[in-house]
Amino acid sequence: MGWNAFRTEVDEAKVMGSAQALRDTGLARLGYRYVNLDDGWWLKRRASDGRLEIRTALFPSAAPKDGGEASFKPFVDRLHAMGFKASIGGLKTLELVAVSEGKAAPPAVVWGDARLTR
Repeated sequence: MGWNAFRTEVDEAKVMGSAQALRDTGLARLGYRYVNLDDGWWLKRRASDGRLEIRTALFPSAAPKDGGEASFKPFVDRLHAMGFKASIGGLKTLELVAVSEGKAAPPAVVWGDARLTR
């Protein structure tokens, strides 16, 4: 079982607050193991290499560090430290957008053991 964030009304603070609530209320002990970020995290565009661009204004821990690339790894690491598994969705939507634009589907992305799901 898990908690699912869907649509564009989501940000890092809401997701982390919900994960904390799962722990504080005892739901994690009762089997809630997943925190799913389904949509609303990407900028509705891709980088030139096809990777998804993270909305770092809403997920500040994903912002590039020291000239690197944006990454959900710090965000996912925080969820793991709380005892949760993370799932980040949206690839199926992007595949449909790519096909409608006559482009190849973007590559899957992995942050730790959190996978971008279909």
